[in-house]
Amino acid sequence: MRVNNPLQGEGLGPYLAMFPTTARAMRSFLPLIALVLAFLVAPLDAHAQRGERITDYKVSLSVNQDRTVDIVETITINVEGNVFKRGLLRDIPVRYRGKLGETVYIDLDVKGIQRDGRREPYHLSHEGRYVRLRIGSADVFLQHGLHTYEIRYSVSDSIGFFDNYDEIYWNAIGTEWPFGIDQAQVSVQLPDGAKIQQQAFYTGGQGAQSDHYEVVNRSDRQVTVRSTRPFAAREGMTIAVAWQKGIVPAPTETEKMVETAYDNSPLAILLVALVTQLRWLYYAWKKVGRDPQGGAIIPLYHPPKGISPAIASYVSGLGSFAKSQQASFMAALVDLAIKGYLTIDSTSDDVAVEKTGKGDPSRLPAGQKALFAKLFESKTRRTFANLSYKTMAGIMSAFISAVDAETDQVYFRRNSGYMVPGFIIAILGLVGYCVASVLWAPPFNFPLLELVAAGCTTGVLAIVIGITKVLKGKKKVSSLFQLPFFVIIFFGTIFTVVTGDETVNMINIDWLPVPFIVAMIIALYLFNDWMKAPTKQGREVLDEVEGLRLFMTVTVAEQAEHADMPDLTPQLYEDLLPYAIGLGVEKSWSKAFEDKVFSQLPPDKTYRPRWHSGRFDTARPTAALAAMTTTLGTNLASAMTPPASSSSGSSGGGFSGGGGGGGGGGGW
Repeated sequence: MRVNNPLQGEGLGPYLAMFPTTARAMRSFLPLIALVLAFLVAPLDAHAQRGERITDYKVSLSVNQDRTVDIVETITINVEGNVFKRGLLRDIPVRYRGKLGETVYIDLDVKGIQRDGRREPYHLSHEGRYVRLRIGSADVFLQHGLHTYEIRYSVSDSIGFFDNYDEIYWNAIGTEWPFGIDQAQVSVQLPDGAKIQQQAFYTGGQGAQSDHYEVVNRSDRQVTVRSTRPFAAREGMTIAVAWQKGIVPAPTETEKMVETAYDNSPLAILLVALVTQLRWLYYAWKKVGRDPQGGAIIPLYHPPKGISPAIASYVSGLGSFAKSQQASFMAALVDLAIKGYLTIDSTSDDVAVEKTGKGDPSRLPAGQKALFAKLFESKTRRTFANLSYKTMAGIMSAFISAVDAETDQVYFRRNSGYMVPGFIIAILGLVGYCVASVLWAPPFNFPLLELVAAGCTTGVLAIVIGITKVLKGKKKVSSLFQLPFFVIIFFGTIFTVVTGDETVNMINIDWLPVPFIVAMIIALYLFNDWMKAPTKQGREVLDEVEGLRLFMTVTVAEQAEHADMPDLTPQLYEDLLPYAIGLGVEKSWSKAFEDKVFSQLPPDKTYRPRWHSGRFDTARPTAALAAMTTTLGTNLASAMTPPASSSSGSSGGGFSGGGGGGGGGGGW
C-alpha cells in the first residue's frame, strides 16, 4: 500500500529556506530519503494518514434460515488524494482454520456496490485467504471530501451450531484497516421466531476484549451497538449473538463431511501424494538401497589390488566425492609426484606443479590420466593460485568424470531409475494441488504464495544445514556458493512481499500445505542418496579400504606386532601417503613415521622426498608436508570458488478480531 510521503508539502520548506546551500543539497537527496523513510514507517501508516480516515462505518447483518447471512457495509471516507485516489479497497477473509486445523472456506456472493447512492464499478480478485474488492475506476479520480460506499454481499457457513444454542460470531468491523474510524455501528437481525438468548460485543485491536460500545436498540431478534469512542488504526468491533436451536437448520453429518472434503481437496491431494511417494521410496530402498552385510575389518598393509588413491577415496565416500573431492584430487596429485610424473614446489606461499616428462601417462589409472592431461594441456608448469575458476573447474571436472566412468556400476549402483516414480508422484501431487486450488476449492486462485513459501522454506533449511556443516568442519565455506538459487528466491520473495505495490502479507499464505510440499522435496533429496548401494565387489573393496585406514591410524600408532606387518620404511611411507591423504588420515600416518622412523635415521640418510621442493626439516617432515597440503588445499578452494554473480464467541470467550468476517482494506 502506498504511504503518504511525510516529506511532501511545506513540512520542511521554512527550515530549508533558512539555509540555501543546505536546502539545495537536501532537495537532491529528498527522493532517496523519502524512499527510505516510506519503507521504515510503513508499519506506522496510520500516523502518515491522519487526514484520510473512515468517518463512519455501519454494518448490518441479517441471518437467514438457509444458513446464509446478508451483510451491508456502509463506509464513509474522507478523501484527500493521498491514499484514496480512485476508490476503496475492501479485503474480506474467506479462508479460515477449523478446530482440528482443517481448512474452512465460506462462500462469498457480492450483490452490488454503490458510491454516494450510485452504482460503482469494482473488480474482484483473490489475495491469499482474502477476496479483494477494488472499488472504483482507474480513469476516475475521487473529488476531495466525504464519500459513502455501500457494499452488499452474503456469506454462507458462518453460523455456529452448539448443543444448546446457535450463534453468529462475526468480526463486523475488521482489525486490519490502516485508518482510524471516527464512529462505528453494528446491527444484527435474526430470522422470524428467533429470540436472542445471549450476546457479547468486543472492541479494540486483534485479541482485545475492550467494551467501548453501547447498546442503542434491542428487541427479541434485533440488536444494535455503536462505539463510544473513535477507533485507532487496526482496531475494530466483533459481535456474538446467540438464539435458540431449531430456527436455522443445522447441516447434517453428511453435508459437513462433504463440505470439509471439498474445502480440503487440495490438501488431501498433497497428503495422498506424500504418503504414496514415501511408500514407494521406502519399498525401493528396501529392495535395492540396503547395503550388503560388511565383513570383518582387519588391518591391511597394502592398497587393495587395482585401487588407486582416488578410487579408495571414492569408495570410502560411499560412491561419492561430495565430502572428499579436494582430498581425492590432492591424493591423485601427490601419487603422480611420487611416481615421478611431476614435482610439487611449495617454496612460496602458493603451490606449483611442474611436469617432469618422465613415465608413460597412458599406463595411469583413468582418473589420474585425465587429471594429468588436463593439468598440463597447454603448459608444463602450473601455479594453482593463478588458475582461473573456469580452468580449475575444467581440470576437476575431467578428473571426477573419469573416476565416475571407471567405477560406474562396478563398486556402487546409483539405482537412479528407482527415484523416477518418486519424482513423478511429487510432480503429479503438486499439479493436482494447483488444479484443485483453482477449480475445486474456493477462492479459486493459483497457490503461488504457498509454492513460493515452500521453496523459501526448503532454501532456508538448505542454508542452515550448509552453515551447520561448515561450522562443524564437515564442509568448506566455498561449498555455500552452491546455494545462491535458494538465497535469491528467499530474499527476492521477501523484497517482493515488502515492497510490492499491493498489500501482500505473510498471513495471506495458507501455511498448512507448505510442510507437505517441503516433505516431498526433502524425501527426494534424502532417498536419492540412500538409494545408492555398494555392489558385492564394492562391499569387499570398502572393507579392504577400511582395513587400510585401520593400519594407517590405529595399528601403526600402537606399534602392534603382526607377523605379516611390513617394516616401517620411507618407501612404505611414500607408497601409502596418497591413500592417507585420500582417506583424510595423512596427519596420523605422517606423525607415526616421524616418531618411529624419520627421527631415528642417521644424518647421512635423512628423509628428503625427491618429488617435493620447499622448506623441509629432515627430522620433522610432518610439518613440511602438512604445510604443503594445507597450502595446496587453500589454493584449490580459492580456485574452485566461483566468481560472484552479476545478476541480480457470545458466552464471553471471544475477542475483537475473532469469529468470521474481519479483514480490512485501504485506498487506491
